[in-house]
Amino acid sequence: MKSLQKAAEVVGVVSWGRAPNNSGSYNSWPHKTGFFRDGDRVLAMANLAVEDFLIAAKLFGIYWWFKTASHAAEQSARYYVLSHRDGYASIAAMLKQHEAALNFTCV
Repeated sequence: MKSLQKAAEVVGVVSWGRAPNNSGSYNSWPHKTGFFRDGDRVLAMANLAVEDFLIAAKLFGIYWWFKTASHAAEQSARYYVLSHRDGYASIAAMLKQHEAALNFTCV
């Protein structure tokens, strides 16, 4: 939090250095908070908060066993990549909808 507060001061927007008031605490279950509840529009809210900056998301490439029918690695990472659904594409489409950049690792 200290690092976040310092970075916010550097860019001149002190409010960016504070956690949302409905995000819970370190040990909170995400679904028990207002910020991370199902259906929340986290990217849309982030874009409103930092309107002059590009939001980026890092998506880890869980590619081992990608060509197998089970897609065990992707399933374990909860990307839900099945033979009929590419989880990476749906994540990329969602980021594009919110004009967020995609940082795809392991390429």
